[in-house]
Amino acid sequence: MTRPNGLARAALRFKPAAFAGTFVALMMSALIVTACGVLLETGLRAWVPPQRYAQAPVVAAADQYVRVVTGSGEDREEEAVPLPDTARLDAGLAA
Repeated sequence: MTRPNGLARAALRFKPAAFAGTFVALMMSALIVTACGVLLETGLRAWVPPQRYAQAPVVAAADQYVRVVTGSGEDREEEAVPLPDTARLDAGLAA
């Protein structure tokens, strides 16, 4: 009669490096899945109210889109393309 887990014991005895590599890979994948789950949960549950600008009488912001006009006359089309980074206002407008 064979003992339970005989194959696992044999693999551990004859190839310890493969066992250690498999164990480390499984632990790292579990760590990554857990971290992604924590980030997802944080994103779903965290809601921060806009307190920073709550007391400001006026908030000035730059347009976050580039307007591209193609054609002319009746064939004229305007397309709004989002900017890859946040557009900033000139410092002189803040005064």
